[in-house]
Amino acid sequence: MDDETFDDDETSVAILSGQSDTTAPLIPSSPSEAPTKRGVNALGLTMMIYFFTSGGPFGIEPSVGAAGPLLSLIAVIVVPLLWSLPQAILSAELSLMISENGGNVVWVQRAWGDLIGWVNAFNNLASSLSSMSLLVVLFVDYLPVDFTVAEEWALKLSFILVLTVINILGMRWISRASVFFLIIIVAPFFCMWIVFWVQGRLHWSNDALNYVPPMKEIKWGTFISTVVWSFGGFDSMGSMAGEVKGGRPTIMRGIIGSMPLVMVNYLFPLIIGILIAPDWQDWQSGYFTVVASRVTPWVHYFMVGSSVLSNFGQYNAAMAPLARVVWAMARAKGGAQKLPRILAKSHRRHTGTIRPIAAVIFVGVMSILGTALGYTILVQMFFVVRVVNLVCEYSALIRLRYTEPDTPRPFVTPAGKVGVWALGLPSAFLAAFTLYYTQWQAWAFGVGINAAIIAAYFLKLLIQKLWKRRSNRLVN
Repeated sequence: MDDETFDDDETSVAILSGQSDTTAPLIPSSPSEAPTKRGVNALGLTMMIYFFTSGGPFGIEPSVGAAGPLLSLIAVIVVPLLWSLPQAILSAELSLMISENGGNVVWVQRAWGDLIGWVNAFNNLASSLSSMSLLVVLFVDYLPVDFTVAEEWALKLSFILVLTVINILGMRWISRASVFFLIIIVAPFFCMWIVFWVQGRLHWSNDALNYVPPMKEIKWGTFISTVVWSFGGFDSMGSMAGEVKGGRPTIMRGIIGSMPLVMVNYLFPLIIGILIAPDWQDWQSGYFTVVASRVTPWVHYFMVGSSVLSNFGQYNAAMAPLARVVWAMARAKGGAQKLPRILAKSHRRHTGTIRPIAAVIFVGVMSILGTALGYTILVQMFFVVRVVNLVCEYSALIRLRYTEPDTPRPFVTPAGKVGVWALGLPSAFLAAFTLYYTQWQAWAFGVGINAAIIAAYFLKLLIQKLWKRRSNRLVN
C-alpha cells in the first residue's frame, strides 16, 4: 500500500482518533478533510489480504515440528474456519458500516470510548510489531548459512534499513506487483514437486502424512500460536475500508477469494514438504529451504530467494499501514492522542500526500528490538496481545449492534444479535486452549504490556489534569 492512498493528514487523524462524539459517524467536516480516493478493486483487496495474512507458506514449518504432520494439515483447514472466517465476517460488517481507514482502532474507539480504545490501540500495535519482528527472524532463518551473532544482527539491520528507506521514499510499484510476487513465492514449491516427481523419488505415503505423535510430546502452545499467526489478519481489510471501491460486493469477493487462496497456500507446500522430508521432528523455522535442498541445488536457491521475497513483501505490506496508524495516534488532538507528538513528524509531498517519516523509523526500530526475543517467545507473545485485541473487536461489534441499531450496515452478520454473540465463540475456544499451553515468558510479556498500557492511560489523565490546573492558576 503506497502513501498516495492517504490523501490528507487531518482526515487520517479524525478517522483513527474518533474525536469528540464516539458514537457519531466519523465524516469529513471540511473540504480539507475530503474522503480518501477509493481505488482498491476485488483483485487488489484479495492480494492485500493475502499479503497481510500469509504472503507465502513460510513460517508454518514449526507447527509440524511441534505437533506432527497430520495435526498440522488438519489445522490449516480447521483454524481458518474457527479463527479467520469470524474475523472476516466481523470486518465485513464493521468496515462497511464505518467505511474509513483505521480498522479496529476506529471500531473500538467508537464503541467503547477512550479507555478501551486506548487498550485496544496499543495491543493492536504490540501484536503488529511482534508479527513484524517474526518476519525479520524468519528472513535470517531461511538463509542457508550459519551466521555469528554479530552477522545476524547486521543482516536484520540491513533488512529493516532497506524497507525503512523504501517506505520513507514511497515506492508504489511494490503494491502494484503483488500478483507477480505471489507467482514467484509459490513457484519453487511447484518446481520442487515436478522435479522430485520427474526424478521418480516422489511417492505418496499415508504413514508420513497421517502420523500423530504422543499427546505428551506435542508442544501445543507453539503449534496453535504458529498456525494462528499464519492465518491472522483477516480483519486487516478494515484498515483500508476507505479505499475500497464497490462497497459490499468488493469486500465479499475479497474475503471469498483470499480465504481458499491462503488455505491452499499452506496445504500444498506442507503436503509436498512432508512427502519429501517425513522426518517431522526436524521441522523448524526455515525448514522449507532444507526440504528444497534435497531436490536440486537450483530449487534450493530458488526457495531461498522466494522466502526473502515473501518476508520482504509481508513486512512492506505491514509497515506502510502500521506506520500511518502510529503517525495518526501521535497526531491526534486532545484525549485521542496516544503517542508522543514527535512520532507525527512527516513530510508533505507537493501532491498533498503524507509520508510519516518518524513513524516509519519508530516501527523499524521496534521491529529490530523485538527480534531479540526469538521465534518461540515472539509468536506466543503475539498470540497473547492479539487475543486482547480481538476481545476488544468482537465486543465492539456486539456493543454497536445495541448502541447504533439504526446505522446502515450494507453487510450484517447472520442471525441478528444472537449471531454477533456467537461469532466469537470458536475463536474464544481456540484462544483459551492455546493460552493454557503458552509459556510463562509470553504470559509475562503480555500481562506486563497490558499493565503498562493501563498505567500509562491513567498517568496521562493525571498529567493532563495537573497541567490544566497549573494553566488555570497562571491565567488567574
